[in-house]
Amino acid sequence: MPRPEHSRQTHPPTSEYNHLKPPSHAERQRAVSIVSKYLAALFKGTFTAGGYQQGALVDFTTAKQPLTQEIIIFGDLHARLDHLKRILEHDGNLIKIRQGRAILLPLGDIVHRQSYNRLELLEMASSVETFHFLAELKTKYPTAVYPLLGNHDFLETALSKQGIEQSLLFRDHIQRRFGSEYVAYYRGALMAGALVAVGPGFVALHGGPIKGARSLQQIREIKIQDRPHLFQDPLQWEATNNRMLVDKPDYGPKDVQRFLELCGQPDGVLIVGHTPPRKNFWKDEVIPGKHYVLDASNPDSLGYVRIRAGVPEFVTII
Repeated sequence: MPRPEHSRQTHPPTSEYNHLKPPSHAERQRAVSIVSKYLAALFKGTFTAGGYQQGALVDFTTAKQPLTQEIIIFGDLHARLDHLKRILEHDGNLIKIRQGRAILLPLGDIVHRQSYNRLELLEMASSVETFHFLAELKTKYPTAVYPLLGNHDFLETALSKQGIEQSLLFRDHIQRRFGSEYVAYYRGALMAGALVAVGPGFVALHGGPIKGARSLQQIREIKIQDRPHLFQDPLQWEATNNRMLVDKPDYGPKDVQRFLELCGQPDGVLIVGHTPPRKNFWKDEVIPGKHYVLDASNPDSLGYVRIRAGVPEFVTII
């Protein structure tokens, strides 16, 4: 079991812990079981165990057999479990995963509600529920579900929205409800996770292209750590935090093309999350035919990308 770390505590300005019923011993044990099995499933999805993950990289191009499954990619969930279920239900996607005909590739930021309502930003129960659902899905299908990590998924980044440190708030929530053992397994799952996925015709990650990377091997060898920004590997920070903002972009078209070439997909597309689409829609075509941003947390629009034989198809649900 990973060793728990000691770090500063927060004092969330909310009565959430007063109105949430304390979990029973059985509920706490079940939560620990979910996250511990999730950690084990991450190792079952590695290349040496018959999966596609090699360190911090999920590489579908080095499969022992040619890839025949379609790959389902969606953007930031931000605790919208209802959206995850709709994606799985759409076009029989969950059935395809069960039958070995599809692979699920979430782009990170599974947790933390996004809203202009500060009370919704404080609420963490839905984050736990969404994470547990995805963790159990990975446990059932360890070689068919590969969640990439986003900046919101970490506990120690002091990530702030409207002055609310959601990462620390989530850490304290799971510590209070499920204990140190749960937190240690969660951190272990972060360190055993992946940042980038490469497949025929595409490259995917949470943030933008990793400009500091010089090879795929360097990406594989990134040591993922749940630590504040200044103590992280700079490549981890780029993978989870780079943005294509209009006023102050972290990267440009040349960086996109260079990263695609680095990943062996010069004619492919780069698919990311993290940056909210400029229009009120689930996707944003940042560079026509080359670079797309996805979001699965928009209450008014939902969709995903389906990769078949190296060709992306953009599927709108609502």
